[in-house]
Amino acid sequence: MNSQESEEKSKQAAQPPIAVGPQVGPPRPETSSSTSRVTRGSGRVPPRRGLTKTRGDMMSSFKGILNKTTSDTKGLESIRECDIADRIGYLCYQKCKGKEIPFELLSTFPPVDSTSTSQATTPSKCVKITEVDSKVPEFEMEENTEFHESLILSRDGKIGPKTRMEDYDIIVDDLRCVNKAIDEEMTFIGVFDGHLGTSAAEFCCFKLYNEVIRCKEFPVDVKKSLEIAALRCEEGFKEISEAISVNAGTTVAVAIITQTNIYAMNVGDTEIVLSCTGQPADVLSEKHCCNVEEEKRRIESAGGKVFNFHGWRVEGVLSVSRSIGDEGLKQYVPCLPYVCERKRDGEEEFLVVASDGFWNFINYEETVQIIRKVSLLEEKGVDGWGVKLPENKKEVARYLVDLAIARKSPDNVTVLVAFFK
Repeated sequence: MNSQESEEKSKQAAQPPIAVGPQVGPPRPETSSSTSRVTRGSGRVPPRRGLTKTRGDMMSSFKGILNKTTSDTKGLESIRECDIADRIGYLCYQKCKGKEIPFELLSTFPPVDSTSTSQATTPSKCVKITEVDSKVPEFEMEENTEFHESLILSRDGKIGPKTRMEDYDIIVDDLRCVNKAIDEEMTFIGVFDGHLGTSAAEFCCFKLYNEVIRCKEFPVDVKKSLEIAALRCEEGFKEISEAISVNAGTTVAVAIITQTNIYAMNVGDTEIVLSCTGQPADVLSEKHCCNVEEEKRRIESAGGKVFNFHGWRVEGVLSVSRSIGDEGLKQYVPCLPYVCERKRDGEEEFLVVASDGFWNFINYEETVQIIRKVSLLEEKGVDGWGVKLPENKKEVARYLVDLAIARKSPDNVTVLVAFFK
């Protein structure tokens, strides 16, 4: 080997690990608690203690993950037999859009009750989702005056500069529409930000609210029900990912709004913010990212490593530190939901649920101030970024999504806003 070849191989070996998964915007400055220090005069940052893996080690270790990821190009292709009723109910609700699903339609598939569970004692047989979706019957929607909206709901989601939309979202205006046992108005909203494919996000989008209302603790203990539902989705998607050989994952942020309480649950970096009159932004979520020092310590105590490559990433691959799915990294990236509750006092203005493609470019407090301002505007036209201003509250989510993209968010962007009447 001549000296030129030797020099070329040395350059190749020095390349950083390849990052897979969602980008989280420009690299963030290190926190004061970081163990890295810049060596004076050298202009170089030494690696964090214990991080000695080379590019070759990384690619060898996660070859299986990368191979599995290529198979998740079409999203959720199959579901378990025990998921069929939930899938059909979800599709029917999307047709009804807030109206009560006809009782005769509900009777055509297994009803949801407080004692049933979708957890199979043995691995469930998987069926093609196209076969399930084709079975959704045609039906006429009738006006239902039993349920009254007490919220103005706004939603929007855009692919941004990415090549694939991996965000999913859901609004169930009133859970009484899908479960007659509920005796008070409850609105369910959620955002699911997928990565390494769309299958996990799509699964949770139709499954999680069904798991909530299926819990025996619901509706007496909503917080416990949310936690159980997330863990059931984790177990359910594990079966599917093993059956169809995908390694996708998703973050979760959902809220249940009643006349007296607001319940919030999140896993990952999709977050929830409440605005109350005259108050600063009230964050109802917990950010689960590798640049959070407590999360770094938890990962490293479990035997994992966190690399700084286009942001902190678990084993150089994943920027979120908790998720549903991601079976190849599950030892370090568990499903540990954060759940909280707020008592309503009548001062609530609006609630925002959004993916990190939004929050990484518009912070909590600015979001609150923007919504307060544009909600009162009577003028039409565009703002200083060239983004069309909202004409009413239902357009506010669209405006926020467009604003984040105008500010060069490199990710999918999804925003839900619930205005309190």
